[in-house]
Amino acid sequence: MKEQVITLETAKLAKEVKLRYPHKSWYDSPHLAKPEVVLNNSKHDDDMYPAPTQSLLQKWLRDKHNIHVIPVSGEHGLPHYDFCCMFYNGHWFNASQEVSDYDSYEEALEDGLQTALEFIKLNK
Repeated sequence: MKEQVITLETAKLAKEVKLRYPHKSWYDSPHLAKPEVVLNNSKHDDDMYPAPTQSLLQKWLRDKHNIHVIPVSGEHGLPHYDFCCMFYNGHWFNASQEVSDYDSYEEALEDGLQTALEFIKLNK
């Protein structure tokens, strides 16, 4: 089983909110770059985006911002997910950006991660 790396769209949001967490992958827009390419790349800061796994970003949001992002299975049961929740400052929020109908945990989680990053960006 391989962990899922965040999408380029999520990586761009993560860079905007100054994600600082150890990870091995970066997007050299629009492609995922290998770690050795990143180490030898002088344009590293401007044109590259951090690409941690979804679980590492989820942990960073919890540890750094006290935001918990949790996909929720609905009435259809697993593996179908209806929406993604976000718990912050004692309150639950719907973290799904659209009317949601996700086919996997990872798809729901990605949407929730983007919403949490947008929330941080708006509340700086």
